Amino acid sequence: MRRGKWFFRLAFFLPYVLPSATISLIWVYIFTPDTGLWPAAQRLFGFDATAILADPATAMIGIAIATVWWTLGFNFVLYLAGLQDIPRELYEAAAVDGATPWQQIRFLTIPLLSRTTTLVVLLQIIASLKIFDQVYLMTQGGPGISTQVVLTLVANTGFTDNRIGAASAASVLLFVVIIAIAVGRQLIERRQERRAA
Repeated sequence: MRRGKWFFRLAFFLPYVLPSATISLIWVYIFTPDTGLWPAAQRLFGFDATAILADPATAMIGIAIATVWWTLGFNFVLYLAGLQDIPRELYEAAAVDGATPWQQIRFLTIPLLSRTTTLVVLLQIIASLKIFDQVYLMTQGGPGISTQVVLTLVANTGFTDNRIGAASAASVLLFVVIIAIAVGRQLIERRQERRAA
């Protein structure tokens, strides 16, 4: 594709530029039971309209959908950079050897994008552990505690229950978990580099 690349790159990356409050309000509107786009689509296909954010079984799924849509652009840019780093000569050589497009993806693209994939997974895990804005603005941890995450627990413990010590301890534990995940990723990457060498 030679024309319109900028449009598709912008379309994928634009949600990531928007503030989390804007993203949350957009998705609250989409999931609104009476006037939202999701219930309208359900009714269009003959299903009963469901209140995604009001049901404890589906509220976290709604937040996850909003968060994935919001962060998709950043991951898209990382994968685009990873794809541009793969030499075109490898694909030409594979085509000469008779590899089909699916075999090129399976045996060239996916293995050569493994470092990018581990980076994306690491960043998504850390971002998921640090999520607060979307949960607070979309459901405030409810209904009940079905969408309560670590940081909403810390905020409620520290500011609502006035237990600053317990909130501080939970924050330190979260920090330790994030550091452990980052160090684990570094160790796995070093092991992969040793195997490759």
